[in-house]
Amino acid sequence: MLWPLAVEAGYFDKYGINFNLQYIQGSVTSVQAMLAGDLDMASISGSTVIASQAAKQDIIMTLGYVGEYFWRIIAQPAITSVDQLRGKTIAVTKIGNSDQFAWSVLANKMGWKLEDFKFAAAGDATGQVSVFQAHQVDAIALSPPNDVLAIKAGGHLVLDEADYHLPNQAVGMTMPRGYLAKNRPLAVNVAKATVEAIHRWKSDATLAKNVMRKYLKQDDQDYLDNGYDAWNRLFQGKPYPSAAGFATAIEEVVNQAPAAKDVKPEQCFDDSIVKELDESGFLKQIFGS
Repeated sequence: MLWPLAVEAGYFDKYGINFNLQYIQGSVTSVQAMLAGDLDMASISGSTVIASQAAKQDIIMTLGYVGEYFWRIIAQPAITSVDQLRGKTIAVTKIGNSDQFAWSVLANKMGWKLEDFKFAAAGDATGQVSVFQAHQVDAIALSPPNDVLAIKAGGHLVLDEADYHLPNQAVGMTMPRGYLAKNRPLAVNVAKATVEAIHRWKSDATLAKNVMRKYLKQDDQDYLDNGYDAWNRLFQGKPYPSAAGFATAIEEVVNQAPAAKDVKPEQCFDDSIVKELDESGFLKQIFGS
């Protein structure tokens, strides 16, 4: 919701950017669109950047909005504890999408293997909730506030992975490395607009919730409150991509893409834009001391 907020607040206009915002379901699809030249940049997960690097596709992250795990696991009423999830059927958006890695985290914590779960693709979060409500799956992992929808569909929270406070490079601003080299001034201005959006999210709950209401087409107040609070806690004031977060994410991606074992965290990001904004005093100007 950071780029929608930046659009609504006029931050892209402020920095002279003709920003055409589009929604594409799934990080994998977004990478394909960037490589085809249909998108200049995208907000996608660090795990997808790693998978791209493993496939010799030079997509990099330039800002890291969230640097730790945030998935919330919702289960059917009969499942009362995390240890009962082993062997269960799980709905994910798409095999290999970032939400599947929530289950890698749980498997590692419990000493299980990813193969201890049975996965079914549901397309998107709405699809996950739909098959969950129909009792076709036992559990789903959702980013807040979509967990509210699953709880209202009869589920209950069995694990909030944000409580682990484990480093993980989650969503961030990404683009092909070649695009950054040719369009750095534009990328810097997008970063400035994004930083202002982070600050505005943290300081203007009313606007943030209105943006969620408009772009997610959701009027449920529990949903809006939950989403605002969750991401207010998670968004970083200094949005450096995290080497430690990428190192953790690489361990996960290897489960799906063995070639990722040769990917180094440093090849997945370029933090020079954040450094420029930090050292120039821009971050302090926006966030204060």
